[in-house]
Amino acid sequence: MKFFCSRRIVLLPFLAGAVILAGAGGASYIVGSSRCRECHEPQYDAWKSSAHSKGASALTEKQKKDLRCLKCHSTGEGKFSEIGCEACHGGGRFYAFPYVMKDRELSRLVGLEDPSEKTCSKCHTQDSPKIKQFVVKDAMNAIKHWTDKKKEKDR
Repeated sequence: MKFFCSRRIVLLPFLAGAVILAGAGGASYIVGSSRCRECHEPQYDAWKSSAHSKGASALTEKQKKDLRCLKCHSTGEGKFSEIGCEACHGGGRFYAFPYVMKDRELSRLVGLEDPSEKTCSKCHTQDSPKIKQFVVKDAMNAIKHWTDKKKEKDR
């Protein structure tokens, strides 16, 4: 079975702790988008030019005092911030290491998420302030920062 290759056996105690923490709501958002940039510069640049990267600055001073806004205009740290990589891809504490990211199965096992309509709907709800109607397909195209080659490879 693929799971029992030698490097994964060595990682089993680490993985058990990571899965328990992530399952208990302990996913930690300590990495930050700048860490992702180290290996994913084109994706970082695409994100940096998006509305998500300006998440905190999009709010008025009154909105910054409204805890309902904090739910979406932060990345799990309890303070207003950019809507960074981890807002859509999950807390990176356990998957940010290069050797983990190079292993698709392992990275997802320890918390890396592939954004979907469900991910978007955590913040983009009927109650969300908006100028125009939120359409997931259009929104995913607007924030696209993956390559078609990678998308085909992942299928």
